Amino acid sequence: MLLSQWVGFWGWNANAITVSRMQDKIVETADGAIHVLLNEGQFKGLTLRTSYDNGATWVETYEFDQTGRFSTGHLEIMADGDTLTVSFQDDKGEIRFQTLDYDPSAQNWSAIMEPSTAIAGVASGRISLPNHTMDAEGTLYAVALEANLFAPKIALSTSTDGGLTWSTEVTRFGEYEAASARLVTTPEVTGVLLATDTNISWLDGATGAFVEVSDLGSYQLLASHYSVTVVGNDIYLANVTEEETPQVEFFVFDGDTQTWSERISPQNTFDSEAYVQLSSNAEGHLYMTIDEIGTGLVRVLESVDGGQNWEIETDIVVESRVEAGFTRMVAPEYFTEDLVIFQMVLPYEESSRRGVSVTVVDVDDDGSADDVARFAREDPGLRRAWIMDRLNERNADEDDAPSWRDRIDADRWADWEPGSGLAAMVDSFDL
Repeated sequence: MLLSQWVGFWGWNANAITVSRMQDKIVETADGAIHVLLNEGQFKGLTLRTSYDNGATWVETYEFDQTGRFSTGHLEIMADGDTLTVSFQDDKGEIRFQTLDYDPSAQNWSAIMEPSTAIAGVASGRISLPNHTMDAEGTLYAVALEANLFAPKIALSTSTDGGLTWSTEVTRFGEYEAASARLVTTPEVTGVLLATDTNISWLDGATGAFVEVSDLGSYQLLASHYSVTVVGNDIYLANVTEEETPQVEFFVFDGDTQTWSERISPQNTFDSEAYVQLSSNAEGHLYMTIDEIGTGLVRVLESVDGGQNWEIETDIVVESRVEAGFTRMVAPEYFTEDLVIFQMVLPYEESSRRGVSVTVVDVDDDGSADDVARFAREDPGLRRAWIMDRLNERNADEDDAPSWRDRIDADRWADWEPGSGLAAMVDSFDL
């Protein structure tokens, strides 16, 4: 069931405000707060936003220095639930690493250390798509793409002191000519997925074993339209194939046998997809968020049997402000209660501004998009913002119409009861 939708965070030239790739950009802290990494454009760069009310509202809690409009990053929350490690590309073409500490009482992040350089820039082109992981022994690994597109190389660096310093000799996987890489750690194995336009392979960090997982490659120029999540010792991989008609495929790494499964074709997908995000919750259920090319429709699928079978959880349509066919979205690799999905939106066609739509999905309940209105009426914490948006939309086409935000004190909604005059007015909307 959809709980809420909300649009905000407009940024100038924020073309990478949210990017559907293999990095994780949404995490939860121990207090249940949800945190997202956004690139808010030319004048702001990478920013952490936080919600303390299950996705209804968001506030800025940290801004990263020296990041630009094309910077991307990757988040990893540590076992204590309050320490965040971040790898990101800065505006000088270097991959930086930083550790932040979360204070739940003050509801903000503070830097434990200044950013360190994990991978230096290269003269041949920009370096991008950073991500990192920590193995069972505490060694940190960071990877990124050295983006000479004619011979892309993956650079890997290591740190044994918590990211303060990094290996002076950076390993480059030039022989694989991978266009993107994703580090993955389970309690028993650390490895890297290497993706190109023709295949995806797995390199075991301990044994050096190199095996092909997919022979269809990953979608688009940087071969980065795939997503992973880990449940126990098992790794789950969803990938959009690099074919004339891109399709979602699914694979499982069995932690007991240390082997990858054959390709699984999920049910209830579209004829073609461009983006995929894979998530798991505390019960070990899997959730796959996909889009339909050219329509702006986003679908959430659920699997309760390790990815063998997939059912439709919900479909999401975010008005006309989503750029059809370019529905970049991000979802967390892990979540505890409700699934939060961000999508990039535009205020109008060919706008220089970009924003995000936030959708919260209650995965414990079945429903449809029509449940958005009903939930907004029933929950005092979410209905205020939802109703105000509907009121503004209703008056958007009236010349010089005063905003309902100016005419109604928002605090009145907190005491609104079903059956009141205001409730009847909202119930009369054609929703």
